[in-house]
Amino acid sequence: MQRSKISFAVCTALLCSAAQAKTDTSFLNLDNVTVITSSIDSESDTTQSNDVILQDEIRSINAQNVTDVFKYSPNVEVTGGPSGDVKSISIRGLGQDHANVTIDGARQTYSHSKRGSWAINPNLLKSATVTNGTSSGAAAGAVKLEFISAYDLLKPDASFGALVNSGFRSNNNQQDLSATIYGLNNGFDWLLSASDSSHDPYSIGGGYQRDGKDSYYKTGGENQSYLFKSGYDLSPSEYIGLSVYMDNSEWDQVRQDYGYNTRDYTSAVLNYSNQGSNSDFLDFNANVYINQVDTYTREYTDETKATTSDTQKIADDSYGFMLTNNSLLNGPFEETLLHYGLSGHFTTHDGEVGTLDNGSWVDESAQSEPSAKSHQLASWLNAQMLLGNGFTLIPSLRYDEFYVESSNAEFEGEALLRDGRTENQLSTGLRLNQEINEKLNLFVAYDEALTAPGLSELFTSGRGFKPNPNLKSERSQNKEIGFTFNSGSVITHDDNLLAKINVFQNDIKDYIGTDYTDPAYKDGVKVNRDEIRLRGGEILTQYRYENWDVSASYGMTIGEDLTTGEYLSDMPSDKFVVSIENQLSDEWRLSGKATHALKRHRVPTTQIDRNGDTVTIPEDERQSVSAWTTVDLYAEYIPAQLQDMTLSMSVSNLFDEAYALQNNSRADTKAEYYEEGRSLNIDLSYNF
Repeated sequence: MQRSKISFAVCTALLCSAAQAKTDTSFLNLDNVTVITSSIDSESDTTQSNDVILQDEIRSINAQNVTDVFKYSPNVEVTGGPSGDVKSISIRGLGQDHANVTIDGARQTYSHSKRGSWAINPNLLKSATVTNGTSSGAAAGAVKLEFISAYDLLKPDASFGALVNSGFRSNNNQQDLSATIYGLNNGFDWLLSASDSSHDPYSIGGGYQRDGKDSYYKTGGENQSYLFKSGYDLSPSEYIGLSVYMDNSEWDQVRQDYGYNTRDYTSAVLNYSNQGSNSDFLDFNANVYINQVDTYTREYTDETKATTSDTQKIADDSYGFMLTNNSLLNGPFEETLLHYGLSGHFTTHDGEVGTLDNGSWVDESAQSEPSAKSHQLASWLNAQMLLGNGFTLIPSLRYDEFYVESSNAEFEGEALLRDGRTENQLSTGLRLNQEINEKLNLFVAYDEALTAPGLSELFTSGRGFKPNPNLKSERSQNKEIGFTFNSGSVITHDDNLLAKINVFQNDIKDYIGTDYTDPAYKDGVKVNRDEIRLRGGEILTQYRYENWDVSASYGMTIGEDLTTGEYLSDMPSDKFVVSIENQLSDEWRLSGKATHALKRHRVPTTQIDRNGDTVTIPEDERQSVSAWTTVDLYAEYIPAQLQDMTLSMSVSNLFDEAYALQNNSRADTKAEYYEEGRSLNIDLSYNF
């Protein structure tokens, strides 16, 4: 496929170097001025705060799940748990529900406490990108996942290949096995992959024992994944592709409930692109997609897993589309790039919860898991204007609409959202990039976004939550400034230093948080807070010399409720990450990562009780989290005589640190929410 003039213009305007899905060339996805470029270790000079994790790194860190892929990213926190099947991430203190998440271009809104947010096998990913900051109609930012294709695995001049992979993790006896075949013929590429993974409960670090146990039985599980991906070159500039992914997972329901979850996830995406290589006005991309998530929970009374008759049957289905185009204009400035598009995302949530009474089904869905539907529509127009003298101006305009209704939801006898509810907003944005010289670039930005509540927040997402159908959408205003410094020959003639600093302040009206003021609902209720402020930033540095690569990052987010003056409880710990890598030879690559999280002491000290009174939170119930440090070591070996084989080895949590990412004062033991202790991990792959 040829590349359009517009692709070159976009990269020139914003100094990008991101890899396009099928080709090894540069392109930008500019949905609402989210600059999806490459990470700190790329040739990019953009000041956008983001992190791109590519396939080789995902494999080398032996990621257990998708959240593990992002655990080193600055200002990204792993939340949920302790089971990896129910973990998610937060970006700058905002949970995954506050982000625009796409997988191969399909938007994902499935995110339910106790039932997980991800159904993705990280070993099938080509790349994972997280972008911090208000963008793409979301207050937190964007997460973009992309599956591998035949183009990523085929050897030069080959038309067929196969990949087998086997992995083992010592701490939880995790065993992974996958097989992939792929090919390319006359412009038609295809890939078919199947994988299986199972793991026992993991042991936490520090030699912790309680009642002779150092693990929590709910952290075991298994899953099977299947990926089919194909495409065809309709012409040198046109491409049509299909991606189908299926995953079946089983795990114990976490927190204070007893149950065994089974989840079937299916995603299908059909995409079309026309880069119009001879036209300045055509660089068109379109996709349509379907996501289906079916979850079935068998309830039991205790950890002996004695099954009762209680069941939960949940179906989350969504479909949608996205249409975008780029047009390049010459004048009145040096160059102007217009990026515009439309998107729609439609969701239905069908719940069936009940018990068997004398052989008859008693439906309790209206109280515990109601049926509902929603849609999110958006349109946007961005103009990127080269003003001369190194200035690029990017004004933006975006319209979002959110609608939700329920056919059977009720609370305390009152019907909820029968007639539906609509919210909308016209959001504006303005960004200015200044290339001061060939080494230094400056960036300032203002962005607005409307972030709609998820169905799981409006209703329940499982028993134990108090529904709040009156939740309003969040309205965020993010201000940000940053710079990038990129220079060679800093100490010697063949080294390079790259540094990025971003500072932000995100003011959010009607922020969606959680209150635990009603003891009848142990999992709390989602509420709107009048106005909150998030502030902080990221610092990233990288130094390269010959075969050495040293990088360091720091992320901090402070969240405050401007009405009460209290800190917010959901903010991440301040985190440092230092990484050292050395390519010892053509066969051996060694690296190590050290992560240090400071004590999370900025936590609320008071709360509003069910009577509306302000009460002090007992010190032992506050959400403070102790400081912790982990060290992970990695090695990769590719034999000179057998270069089709790759052996990846790692030791995670080398010093067996006992640590928690979040405080759970309601847990009976540390094992219920502490993270995995030391583990020896091995991954062996053969590509032939």
